[in-house]
Amino acid sequence: MSSFQLVAAVWVLVSIAAAFYVSRLAFRDTRAPAAALLAAGATLAGAVYLPQTLRDTARAARRFEHQWRAERHSRLGPSECGSEIHRPSACVRTRAMDDVRRVIPAHDRYYVQTRSGEVRFWAFTSLLPRVAVRDPHDAQWIVSFRRDPRDLPLKYSTFRRIEPVFESGTGFLVVGRIAQ
Repeated sequence: MSSFQLVAAVWVLVSIAAAFYVSRLAFRDTRAPAAALLAAGATLAGAVYLPQTLRDTARAARRFEHQWRAERHSRLGPSECGSEIHRPSACVRTRAMDDVRRVIPAHDRYYVQTRSGEVRFWAFTSLLPRVAVRDPHDAQWIVSFRRDPRDLPLKYSTFRRIEPVFESGTGFLVVGRIAQ
């Protein structure tokens, strides 16, 4: 038995003891067996998963620290990964994000034209306070990835190509200003 397994077994016993103690307190205060059982279950669930949660948090912190150290001198700049699994195709360059933020004014409306879930998620979360819309006719801007914005039945006043999008050095965005 490894030291981690021993500590985990002892922690489970401590968690069971804590759940028993909490259930006794809940039953003493409420005289309701259901409340005591609910309190014990909540305590046990939280206590049992605490070490795993702490370990996962420490691993994520080490992974992001390693990523930051590796990228701080990159000519493409740092990236943000939307996936637990570090894949260069899942990491969007922050410089690309910054460029889109500079092009689209705050509080303007934009439509994301893509099939990429990672780019869509990035746009909806990283472009705030800009407002995403479902219908391109309600937008002032089109953010297009792997699609041609001219496929939409709109007229544009300007286009701006932003690349690379991904950490792998691939992909580009086209940001189009819809003519008013």
